[in-house]
Amino acid sequence: MLEDNHENAQLLDQLKGDDLSAFNLLYERYRKALFIYAFRIVKDEQVCYELAHDAFIYLWQKRSGAIRDKNISSYLFSYVKSRSLNYLRDQNNKKLNALINSEEQAEHPNYELKNNSDTSILHEALSYIPSPATRNIFEMRFIQEMSYREIADSKSMNINTVYVHINAAIKILRKKLRKT
Repeated sequence: MLEDNHENAQLLDQLKGDDLSAFNLLYERYRKALFIYAFRIVKDEQVCYELAHDAFIYLWQKRSGAIRDKNISSYLFSYVKSRSLNYLRDQNNKKLNALINSEEQAEHPNYELKNNSDTSILHEALSYIPSPATRNIFEMRFIQEMSYREIADSKSMNINTVYVHINAAIKILRKKLRKT
């Protein structure tokens, strides 16, 4: 282990001198381990290959001064961990945005129902929602036209819980209304 650290320090010094063979040795030494490390976090092969590859691109771009200590291994693994967690955060944000967009799209049929004075269809559809809490939150959002924040405050719950209830109701209603 101590020998590897010493050898890595030498490779790092060579890398700082723009030695491509030192870069290739580091690449061959760490690419599989970085992929496996990223895969434990992200669980997507293609993304993990890209994350490991990006670590080496970043290493090459920052070779002259970014790595102050001689522990190249820690540097690479920290980079991959940070980028993996960023990727997961971004994916969760995309899912939340999709949920919000699906909610906004669901508002349009409700608007048409109100304009056509055909609320009986809406009330019949609401009977398909098995959970009273979910049904109540859905009614607060679409019939009483309360905002997510207003619903969360009135129910003393987290706003994300309101999103979950609305999404569940929309899924149920889509299934039921497609069958009719």
